[in-house]
Amino acid sequence: MYAGKHIHLLGTMNMTRTILIATLLFCFKSQAQNVIIDSCGVNDSAKLNQYEVIYFNSALDSTQLFDGFTFNDKNVLFLNGNYGAMIKSKSEFFEQFGKPWFEKEDFPQLQIIILTDKEKAELKNYDAIVVSWSKIPLSERNRDKFLENGKKEVLKTTNIYGLKTK
Repeated sequence: MYAGKHIHLLGTMNMTRTILIATLLFCFKSQAQNVIIDSCGVNDSAKLNQYEVIYFNSALDSTQLFDGFTFNDKNVLFLNGNYGAMIKSKSEFFEQFGKPWFEKEDFPQLQIIILTDKEKAELKNYDAIVVSWSKIPLSERNRDKFLENGKKEVLKTTNIYGLKTK
């Protein structure tokens, strides 16, 4: 009798996992249906288009989107690697990371840094930094290192007139 209850309990747990997995896949599919991935990364403007906004709002975990932040009408800087050591253009990001992972019904490893007004001024009015594939997780202790790398990369790609050179 006990063995039967035990098997039933395992069956219930497996069913619960199946329902959870199906729900998560449905959520991805529901969000992903609104993204036209071929309309993402079509230019290198820092301002995101409507499809890129949907992509990032659905790609980033809700715990990373705080204080009501969304990507609507935002200028985004794309960094890659540990501490965001390399700059990527928006088109490079989507070509190398966004589209291939989206086609697998997944998202690349991403972290977001929402900038303060002072940081926005220092980083040429970007609103946020999206960091892809950093083995170093963002924390309050190392946030400055990510920001410093962002500033260096922006300076490298901007000429004396403030125009992007890449």
